[in-house]
Amino acid sequence: METKKLHWKFPLEQTFFIRIELLFVAFLAVLIFVGTLFFYEQQFTYPIIYTCLFLILYALAAVAIRKVRQTESQYQVHKKGIEIKHKVEGRTTTAKVPLHHVAQHKVDKRFLGGYVVTHQGKKHQLFFNARKEVEAFERFMKKHRP
Repeated sequence: METKKLHWKFPLEQTFFIRIELLFVAFLAVLIFVGTLFFYEQQFTYPIIYTCLFLILYALAAVAIRKVRQTESQYQVHKKGIEIKHKVEGRTTTAKVPLHHVAQHKVDKRFLGGYVVTHQGKKHQLFFNARKEVEAFERFMKKHRP
């Protein structure tokens, strides 16, 4: 079955954190835990409390920022090109990139992101919700890009 068109939105409603953000928050939580563990001389109660407090405050801040800065990206990929719409706080920017103008594309299957570079030197970022979307985009670009 040949895919003639791809379409996805980012972020989906059920996506709370993106993968790279989760990795960064986990690193900070471990750093806070280890730092407070040595500060309180190997006692476990305060490091656990401070780490949980950090995670709760981070989650609350993330929810507040998401509510205030309502962002959404819509991507459509078809044989003629790529259409990217970014909506940020009511403003919409649209970019249309013909496939024959694409010089390079790169995707990261682990962190679900990527970019497309045109021959004119413009770089367009791509964000994905799932690994299936990344793989479908990769297959489409390999098949239809000149």
